[in-house]
Amino acid sequence: MGKVQQLRVVRIHPKSSLACGDIEHIMTSLISTTLIMCLAFIVAELDGSDALLCDRAMFDYGVHNYCIPKYEKLMAEINYQDECPWPNTQRYYYNLTICVERVVNITVCTDPSLKNKIFLDLHRTYFFHCPFLKDPDVPALLLFMLPCIIVTLLFPFFCSYITSKDKMLHTIIEPQVFL
Repeated sequence: MGKVQQLRVVRIHPKSSLACGDIEHIMTSLISTTLIMCLAFIVAELDGSDALLCDRAMFDYGVHNYCIPKYEKLMAEINYQDECPWPNTQRYYYNLTICVERVVNITVCTDPSLKNKIFLDLHRTYFFHCPFLKDPDVPALLLFMLPCIIVTLLFPFFCSYITSKDKMLHTIIEPQVFL
């Protein structure tokens, strides 16, 4: 059995402002707007998602066969096993950072976790003797904290003083009404 197709006839009222050309223009505009929005979403997705473009094998090869060996060669000359080498190795570390950034730019692997893993491993290897950041001494802390505490305590009194002055000024200026 064949399917019977029904055609739906749309009649436009003769006094309607929509003509056949207007409907075609609206449909063309709607289709082109939809296509432009789809393309915009596709471009935005590709631009924001570097996982599609990241060449992870090239990233690992570049970092582990070019950047890190140069750094390890320079660090082998320094006595990092006995003491913290930081001030003396700052230039080497900077060069390593630049090298890794170049590999990132070439391979388009901008995921921060990739770089973080590399640098955390290097810190565990070469900077384990370096101390963690400590809080400053008490006098230095007091220099930072006391102004904040003083302002916090005096601010309510200052606000109430200004408000009371404003009320006094308002009562003086307000005309007296005599009955």
